[in-house]
Amino acid sequence: MIMRIVIDMQGAQSASRLRGIGNYTRSLVASLANQAKQHELILCVNGMLAEGADDIRKQFGPILGNDHILEWRGLPEVVGWSPERSIRRRASEIMRERFLQSLSGDCLLVSSHFEGFVDDAVTSIGHTSSSQPCSVIAYDLIPALNRAVYLRDPVYRAFYEDKLEQFSRADQFLCISESTREEVISVIKPPESKLNVIHAGVGAAFENVRRQDALQGAGRRLGKYILYPGGLDERKNLRRLIEAFSFLPHSVQREYKILILGHIEPADKEKIFRWASDSNLSIDRIVTVGFVPEAALVSFYTCAKLVVFPSLHEGFGLPLLEAMKCETPVIGADAPGIREIAAVSPGLFDPHDTAALASMMKKALLDEGFRAELNAAGKQTLEKYSWSNSAQRTLEALTCLDRPLRVAQITTKRPSLAYISPLPPERTGIADYSAELIPALSQHYDIVCVVEQPDAASTDLAGGLRVISTKDFSANAQSYDRILYHFGNSPFHTHMFDLLRRYPGVVVLHDQFFGSFLRHAENHLGWSYGFWRALYSSHGWTPVISRAQISDDAAINSWPASREIISRALGIITHSQTARHIAEEIYGEAYGSRWRKVNFPKAALSCEASVRSSKQRKFRISTFGFIDDVKCPIELVESWALSPMSKRNDCELIFIGENEGGEFGRRLNGRIADLGLEQSVRITGFVDATSYREALRNTDVAIQLRKVTRGETSAAVFDCLAAGIPLVVNKLGAMNELPEDIVLQTPEVVTPEHLSEVLTQLWQSPDQRKELGKKAAEYIEKCHSPAFVADEMKSALESFYAGNGRMYGLTLKDLQKYTGSLASDFPDALREIAFSSAINHRMLSHQKTLYVDISAIVATKKLTGVERTSRSILDQLLRSPPPGFRVEPVFATTHQTYRTASVYVCAEYGIPGGCITESEIHPNPGDVLFILDWQPEISKAHRAERARLKSKGVRIIFFVYDLLPIVSPQWFPDFVHTAQSEWMYCIAESDGAICISRAVAHDLQRELADTKYGISQEFSIGWSHLGSDIPHAVENWEHSDSNEQPFVLMVGTVEPRKGHQKVLDALQHAWAKGETMRLVVVGGAGWMVDGLIARLTHLAKTESRFTWLQHADDKQLVSLYQACQGLIMASEGEGFGLPIIEAARYNKPLLVRDIPVFREICGDYATYFVDDAPLPLANAMEGWFANISKGRPGQREGIPIISWLECSRTILSMIEDDRHPNWLERNPHSGEFSAHTVKAEL
Repeated sequence: MIMRIVIDMQGAQSASRLRGIGNYTRSLVASLANQAKQHELILCVNGMLAEGADDIRKQFGPILGNDHILEWRGLPEVVGWSPERSIRRRASEIMRERFLQSLSGDCLLVSSHFEGFVDDAVTSIGHTSSSQPCSVIAYDLIPALNRAVYLRDPVYRAFYEDKLEQFSRADQFLCISESTREEVISVIKPPESKLNVIHAGVGAAFENVRRQDALQGAGRRLGKYILYPGGLDERKNLRRLIEAFSFLPHSVQREYKILILGHIEPADKEKIFRWASDSNLSIDRIVTVGFVPEAALVSFYTCAKLVVFPSLHEGFGLPLLEAMKCETPVIGADAPGIREIAAVSPGLFDPHDTAALASMMKKALLDEGFRAELNAAGKQTLEKYSWSNSAQRTLEALTCLDRPLRVAQITTKRPSLAYISPLPPERTGIADYSAELIPALSQHYDIVCVVEQPDAASTDLAGGLRVISTKDFSANAQSYDRILYHFGNSPFHTHMFDLLRRYPGVVVLHDQFFGSFLRHAENHLGWSYGFWRALYSSHGWTPVISRAQISDDAAINSWPASREIISRALGIITHSQTARHIAEEIYGEAYGSRWRKVNFPKAALSCEASVRSSKQRKFRISTFGFIDDVKCPIELVESWALSPMSKRNDCELIFIGENEGGEFGRRLNGRIADLGLEQSVRITGFVDATSYREALRNTDVAIQLRKVTRGETSAAVFDCLAAGIPLVVNKLGAMNELPEDIVLQTPEVVTPEHLSEVLTQLWQSPDQRKELGKKAAEYIEKCHSPAFVADEMKSALESFYAGNGRMYGLTLKDLQKYTGSLASDFPDALREIAFSSAINHRMLSHQKTLYVDISAIVATKKLTGVERTSRSILDQLLRSPPPGFRVEPVFATTHQTYRTASVYVCAEYGIPGGCITESEIHPNPGDVLFILDWQPEISKAHRAERARLKSKGVRIIFFVYDLLPIVSPQWFPDFVHTAQSEWMYCIAESDGAICISRAVAHDLQRELADTKYGISQEFSIGWSHLGSDIPHAVENWEHSDSNEQPFVLMVGTVEPRKGHQKVLDALQHAWAKGETMRLVVVGGAGWMVDGLIARLTHLAKTESRFTWLQHADDKQLVSLYQACQGLIMASEGEGFGLPIIEAARYNKPLLVRDIPVFREICGDYATYFVDDAPLPLANAMEGWFANISKGRPGQREGIPIISWLECSRTILSMIEDDRHPNWLERNPHSGEFSAHTVKAEL
């Protein structure tokens, strides 16, 4: 059985994170993550406990992925010691339960329930209804067993007893020991079937302990000591340990100290020193070191002479196992929870007898034989306990967990239901649907129909149900127990969009694709940019660009634009599983978790063949509904032509419905005429209800076909089945879900030949027709009657309102229901509740997002290689986003944090300005911030913000073009070198970098090896070559002069490293000897080239064989590549060399400098030069020109060339897959990257 296990991680976040509970939680979950790979683990953290949440992400993010660590928020300031905050705490408890229920887990595992008295931890069980079973880890119930000691304070007593009552509602108790199991039985008396003992183990740091290494650790600096690993609770018995130490011989007291390991408040430290003074001990005999991470614990345990665990009562006593693992003698109290572990140890003592404890300590310190016995007993004990075993027991228990529906409040009163739908006489199938369903559903609910139509009050509905306006509903919406919306893709549902935003309810989704209505609303109802914004909010930029550059229909037919409806609904009801699968495919599996299929309601119709009209004289095959290409009408007509029925006067094919009024309708009529079928094929046009029913009565065989499905359920299909008409369908969508014995199914792809055979077979088989019709009618009566469907609808409604899928925090009605208080009792909390609920909703409805930082290209319109690369990659990411990701271009400035780059995208793609507004981004765990372009000043300004995002589980990846200002600073102004140096620290603080070549990746690897950067062990370095196709460049550009003389190109910004001076020196030498080849330089002026600019300007005016184009757009550049004879790349340093690939795409010869990155790109398929002195380079150029003039083929055939789409997909694959071969390998011991690389997959 595969499970979705939701784990509340507050045991590792609250004050307990510094105690054994925190260690237990982290260790058990780590082992679960390792063993439960076939299951899905969702870790939930409390956003009000930020420090613990960050630690959980650091530990489990690399294992599970940050998208499996979800943060929820309650209200701040809900600590249990403040009774006046009880309403705030209860509100937070409900918000937490709602959030956890919304994850639709197979079970909920609570890591620690008795939390929140001293901090903002929030736990509860069973306030709200849920079918998600709850399993809770039980550590101990010591306060309940020792009330006089632990529950003296009335505030804590009330808090604990409330928690204990909630604890008793759990569906399962995972006890950490047999002792704890007995405590749970004693206190709350649950059925034994609910109890499981899972034990514990020692953490990963204690596995394979190297004793010699541990002896050199932190513990070594403290001298000789007796270790006490525990807190200051009265049951921990620390005071008696200090007293017992004072009983030891003075020589032992002088030689040893007591080392107290654990978090201690300053006031508690004073208490410890008073105890020492009371026992006539010098306070220098007591050492406290506070909380110690698990990795450092090994040294403290190993360096100890003795570990003492004197507790009066423990749930398990994990420190005993840790000491045993470090081969350090340990003695423990003969008390519950400890004796269970140390059953075979000779080191148990009476914890109430100070002298007995002192005697045992003395023996364990001085008697080597006894110490050996203790260690031998420890080894025997360790064989029984491990986290692996505990995780296995936990999984076995969770797998067997019953899943009862836990209902918080049960009432005998019939719930009220606001039923929001169009009603007759509106001309929509949903109105007729509701008129048929409402009478049956009213058996379960007190229904009030909510409409936006003046004539609905006169609608004749069974039982005289109330019909009210949307205005009246809005005035009293909070008074309804249930709200049910019926959404379709037509103007009849206009009012529902706003109502759903204000009053969440369950939605019956009759159509998933809302583009047609949204375009209508945009054009005719004043919904300014409504369709644009729905496309963007539902699917991101891809359909928005499609609409702008292709057509409205392209967006309408391909994109549902329904995310807002689905995400705001408390649950979705559809009439087919296909609809759910389409939603999951488009929006992700999370959006399919709150769906229920309910059968389509249809009453039986008395239209069987035995009672059909006596006027019918022809055998009739009918198809019902509006006629368009999707319904396969041409295929149907062609199949009819192939059938012998088309040649007979007593057979006819009838289309019951209106023909498409455009080009397709004309094509259909033309095809009927071409085949000579005007006498046997007829299209009725629109028919009213009476004529429609008459058409059913006169039909012998019905056929309903589709080419594509959008998850719709055809009412006509169920009309035919209810009428007992034998029905032919193809295996597509909802029609493929029908039982095979009630319809005749054809393959999904309709062919006239096969369809003709099927129809002819039915015509010739009256018995088969009768049997199909009979079974169809019986099936409808049994599984689709309004009463049957009403029962299903009620079950779905109650399930959603029980909490399965409820995504919102609290309504005002909830506050009164669950806290017993009115909103007016705590007005200050309302804003906080709304804020936290909005965050929780965004976390649950959020689609994984790739934020692409394009700050540089937003700020400038440069056409340098970096900007061209950024634009090309962004273009492909927007047009072909990765599956499961939404791509969002963002930008920042030095004084403004990251925002969506909507204005830039709209301008770039011809999208109406202002339709998508810019807004600050709010990434979620699992999202990625991809720094695509080079903007060091902006990156530097937002280091703190990126650190915050990274701590929240957002992955930060930089795209690195080169390190030339670091490697060769002589080519750049000082400010560039400084900026690049500062940018390196920004990169080092991220999760990794993708470089544009292996050469750059190795440069980065060498640079970051410097310890000053302090990169983390998880930092990754990889590479991806660039694409070479130039987007949107299809038109040839006419040169400004008519000179047809052959030319070669140099492309790139004019900078010192680019080699322009060397090429000009060599070329002028060649020109002096009579060379006629022209040179065209494409690129604007860069830095530190004033003299070179003057030379280029002068040459452009005086030399006919030279042209300088400072500004060439993509179309011009393509034209130049097509027309040139070859490309010269003389750069002394490059990150990649994009012009090489662009020229190679057009099969142009290449003359390039022999540097590593060009060798990486070109291999043996270019002409290289090394000596750039004028004469040698001139000779190389002349030889190259000669080969060109002789018509020798280009040399690019062996150069790997990829498109920008392939480049972007490689980048995305690397971001999603840490094991992608383009990531450099890291030495697992040193953390350094290995010297070798892997071959590119091009």
